[in-house]
Formats: sequence, structure tokens, C-alpha cells
Amino acid sequence: MKPAEFYERMMNADTIVVSIRNYATFGGQHIPGSYHIDMGGNFSTFAGWVLPPDREILLVTDSPEQAREAAVQLRRVGLDRTIGYLKGGGTHAWVSAGYTTDHIHQLSPPRKCMKKFRTPTRFFSMSDLLTNTKSGTYRGGSQHPGHGSQDTGR
Repeated sequence: MKPAEFYERMMNADTIVVSIRNYATFGGQHIPGSYHIDMGGNFSTFAGWVLPPDREILLVTDSPEQAREAAVQLRRVGLDRTIGYLKGGGTHAWVSAGYTTDHIHQLSPPRKCMKKFRTPTRFFSMSDLLTNTKSGTYRGGSQHPGHGSQDTGR
């Protein structure tokens, strides 16, 4: 559906908007109040856990094919009330029609470290981590409670 019809439908209290685009795209720009479940992961499982089954579903997708695939996967977990998707370029069409968007501020790990510690990040290779013998470092064993020994002696 075109942005105007999509907006009218999403204003209904019995309707939810679900974006199925990738995480970075959703974080960069999305329709305010929309759910996000990336099609690249366990989409149908997560949808079944999170989405209310008694609501109509509007999709924000990257393509018509992705909308069709999402509707099939949603039906497989009992979410059979998909009523349409945003046509004409998804979020781009939404913005071009003058509707507002929201975003989630995103930082890469090096920028996050710089922001928090005001110092450059030092990256370690897996080899560094596995061979480091200082106290409290990972040497190949599980360090999660209940998941085996703390050190496998590698």
C-alpha cells in the first residue's frame, strides 16, 4: 500500500507495524513505534514470541518478494493477519510522502570505546586471547557458570 493508506491503517489501535529490514537499516531510519525483526535471523520464531496474535500486521520491507516471504513465515507460526506492506520504496517512500521517522543512535565498537574511555581501542587476536596466561583470562574453556570447567588447559 502507498504511504497515505499505510499511515491510515497503522493509526488503527488493532494494527502493528513490523519492519523486517536489517538491523543497521532499521536503526538508521524507521517508522516510529514499529517493531523490528530482521528477516536474516530466526524471523518466524522471534515473531511468534514477540508479536501479539490478535493484531493486524503491516510490514516495512526492502522488496515485494521479502513481504511475501515474511507473510508466509508469519502464517506458519499462527500470525495470519498480515494486511499489507509499504510499497514504493519502503521507508524512502514514507519519508518522501512527508511522514516522520525515528532512528537508533549506533556506534561501532572502536567509537564506543573512544567515547567511553577517551582512548584508542586495542584489538586482540583470538590467538592473543587463547595464549594469554594472566590471571582471569580466557584460555579455551567456558567461563559461564554451569558450562564445564573454567580452564581446559589448551
